[in-house]
Amino acid sequence: MKKFLLLIALVVSLGYAGTGPVHKTLRAYAMGNAFVAVAEDKDAVYYNPAGLNLINRLGNYEDYPEYGYYPSNFIDARINVGLDVPLSQAWQAYKVGTKVQKVIASANGSSGSSGILDSLGAHPELSDQLNKFDQLPIPISTKIDFEGALPHIGGSVWVDGGISPYIETGIITPSAGIDTAYLDAVAQGGIGFGIGDQWSFGIGGKASKREYIQNLSVSLLDWQDAKDSLVAKRNQVTDNATKFSTIGFAAEFGALYQWQRDVRFGASLRNWYIKPMGDEKITPNLTMGVAYSPRHLQRNTGFYRKVNFAMDFEDALNNDHGYKPLSHLDFGMEIDQVLLAVPNWPSLRFLKTRAGVGFKGGYPTGGLAIEILRLVEVEACTWAEETGYYTGSTETRYWVMQVSVGI
Repeated sequence: MKKFLLLIALVVSLGYAGTGPVHKTLRAYAMGNAFVAVAEDKDAVYYNPAGLNLINRLGNYEDYPEYGYYPSNFIDARINVGLDVPLSQAWQAYKVGTKVQKVIASANGSSGSSGILDSLGAHPELSDQLNKFDQLPIPISTKIDFEGALPHIGGSVWVDGGISPYIETGIITPSAGIDTAYLDAVAQGGIGFGIGDQWSFGIGGKASKREYIQNLSVSLLDWQDAKDSLVAKRNQVTDNATKFSTIGFAAEFGALYQWQRDVRFGASLRNWYIKPMGDEKITPNLTMGVAYSPRHLQRNTGFYRKVNFAMDFEDALNNDHGYKPLSHLDFGMEIDQVLLAVPNWPSLRFLKTRAGVGFKGGYPTGGLAIEILRLVEVEACTWAEETGYYTGSTETRYWVMQVSVGI
């Protein structure tokens, strides 16, 4: 049966090329995005709907002693706002820009553009840096999530957007542009149910819409022309946003198997688009993984602790960037610890922290979260993605800060 389902997934993926909307869950990304077998909270909506069957179940030690590790919220609802800026690239670009300003200032007494070029000629190291940053996109992204879950059911409305502006470092005719800009708006939900004490299954649905801009360039010397170009592109995006015919609908499936009290296996098939977004064909995301939660490290008290180790083979059907098999491998760990609480009252916690580290596609990841009074959580996370033509070519590192408010 398993081989038959895998064969169906492989056949369905033939002819698909694009990548579907990806929710950037900072808890998962901190531990290398190895999460398909860990999912036991609201984030199961994004990674494995079967995990919705485990919400609050892990904390019910009396009814399920074999799973009774962690106190959990019966209701888990959050509003999240996150922002990402590539700090290293932005800082290097700022330093180069500052040096260029100094060179131009020193050439003010010279004759026009030839004086500027002569000044640059006296600084060959600056010319090398300019060539490096010429038309180098600096990706900036943001995310907003409205999410919630109860045992067996969960849903979310979220927006993920990004823009990659660049400067063309022409001294005589400088220009600016956008390499790519995108906006994914998604509404999704799922249900999870159990069969016996070891199996959990889930099914979900997703409606999404994508707006995309590529290769937009404007001159910095003619502001009116640049303004007209930007307004025209804005109007185009606005017109497309009102077209309901470009909304895509996808089905998602998941399964979890609790092999032992410490070990759980998981698999999910996500972004299986029954109706694609516009004319874009999407490759389904098939991910399989394992999670190990050593029982001697867990604490099922008011000052509870949970420790997870996990490994996933992610997005197995996607071969972008000339992926090698090990580039699909994610692995990591997390430690979740309550620092201040009322003993024997797990729901009355005042301060909790979570830390995660891992590797996603060969690049290191890490994150830290602090929760205060169960109402406010502040998270920071970093990871990298391959943006070159093949695995290991070009690393683009992301640094994300997120604030969450909810219960």
